[in-house]
Amino acid sequence: EAGMADPTPTTETKGGFESVDDGDGPDEDDYEDGPQRDRLKTLIANSETDQKIYKAGFLNKTGGGRKGLKRWKRRYFLLSETALAYFTENNTRATTTLKGGMLLTSIEDVRNSEGAESIRPYIFVVVTPTRHYTIQAPTETQRTEWIEAIKQACDKLRLKRSSSIDLPHFNEPTPIKITYFPIRGRPERLRLLLADVGLEFENVVPKDWPTLKAELLAEGLQGTLPLIEFPDGTRVTQSVAAIRHFARLYKRYGSTEADATRCDVVADTVEDWRQDFDRVAYNPGRLDPTAVRTYAQEVLPMRLKLFERMLSIRDMEYVAGSASATFADFMTFDCLDVHLEIDSTVLDGYPRLRDFVALIRGRPPIAKYIATRPPSEFVGKEMSLSPDVGAVSM
Repeated sequence: EAGMADPTPTTETKGGFESVDDGDGPDEDDYEDGPQRDRLKTLIANSETDQKIYKAGFLNKTGGGRKGLKRWKRRYFLLSETALAYFTENNTRATTTLKGGMLLTSIEDVRNSEGAESIRPYIFVVVTPTRHYTIQAPTETQRTEWIEAIKQACDKLRLKRSSSIDLPHFNEPTPIKITYFPIRGRPERLRLLLADVGLEFENVVPKDWPTLKAELLAEGLQGTLPLIEFPDGTRVTQSVAAIRHFARLYKRYGSTEADATRCDVVADTVEDWRQDFDRVAYNPGRLDPTAVRTYAQEVLPMRLKLFERMLSIRDMEYVAGSASATFADFMTFDCLDVHLEIDSTVLDGYPRLRDFVALIRGRPPIAKYIATRPPSEFVGKEMSLSPDVGAVSM
């Protein structure tokens, strides 16, 4: 790998990629428990024929050295459908080269480790109930790719274990259907979350809305869109309930109860803002110059200042204060994104919000989704958010 030196039994270079391997013996604390080693051996031995391999390559990790000293070791990592394992060499069929690893079911979190940057660059940490695995990638791009790949593999396995539908491979589409009009609208925040966790979905435009509405009412549902159909056949007509459902499934609800509560507070605040926006973005509100002017001059600045203060006072990257992105971030991003589509200068004077938008937009799955999503037919793009005009340009 470019930028990562071959392991040698000599002194290591702090801040670089030179890796030390003390030779014989397993890495320190390789497994969560004794039986896991045997299970890992079985899983990895059959991985190339029975399991899909999501990602593989050389990385550095800290491990046990002579006299209990922790040293950096170069290991060949392999991420499969059920495990993250590492080997002394690129020969995963020989279980004698297996040095350690963990089952994906034991992984609680994967995150950047900024505190370790003064020691070595491009560090990330895999958290299990009994250990934090400190790992170094050769570049920032590869660090991001590994973090996202591990998270998505864990999400995929979690869905497979919790759903009655067998979803054998990561890249196979899941039967999630989103029925809505040909605009991004309310379900866009859900699409963003699904894209972030690596789930494919199908957008459906209703061909006969009156008939579908009558069908929904007959089922005891609201006669409104969007309609979201889950993999198990469950149908809901509330996009916020749907995004919370998938956030719980895919650990996009924070890592603690306090995180979850903050997510709910932010999500409800965004929903209040979205209702204010919808009243002037769609008919008949968008045709009322006074209503549009009031939104542009009073409501929008109030909302932007609130979220700018939220990020600034707490010095946060993510709006709910969690260590990684949550569904509340995707709801906030979507609300900001639709305003930016109307007026690209709307965040001038709000530097933390601009950084936040760039952070979410820069996540590889989100960037890929945004680059390929179809254009919206949202007519509200004709409106002006300038406080000096505040009226629709016809």
